[in-house]
Amino acid sequence: MQPIQVNAFQLTGYSVRTSNLEEMQPTTAKIGDLWAQFYSQQGKQLTQQSNVYGVYTDYESDFSGQYCVFAATDTPINDDQLSSLTIAPGLYYVFSTQGEVPNAIIELWGHIWEYFSNDQDARYQRAYTTDFEHYKSPTSFDIYIAVKEK
Repeated sequence: MQPIQVNAFQLTGYSVRTSNLEEMQPTTAKIGDLWAQFYSQQGKQLTQQSNVYGVYTDYESDFSGQYCVFAATDTPINDDQLSSLTIAPGLYYVFSTQGEVPNAIIELWGHIWEYFSNDQDARYQRAYTTDFEHYKSPTSFDIYIAVKEK
């Protein structure tokens, strides 16, 4: 697998700070509520040309630490409750899948974790800077993982 170069781009959305451990427990999980808020508050402002993203950034360490998650769009929306963020330019591996949300996304993340934990001879490793999900359609998704040379 070879990385691709991604140019910087701007998004706006809602964010929460969480961890994978918190997301495994229904009483502490935040990501589902984040997406519910995004679609209930901003869904009407999205158009056919809008791109929707799930962004993971500000990693405390690696997949075991805390991180920020954004439910975001590239459609300009004027709302004081929204935060803006920039997707950092750089090298990314792209993983793709099709299926129903959230199961298809969860399964793809499992594949990504396995890929990076088992590929010891790879030239690149996860950078833990900014990763993002691009929701291309209701059943088609790409996940971009920031990488750096070992």
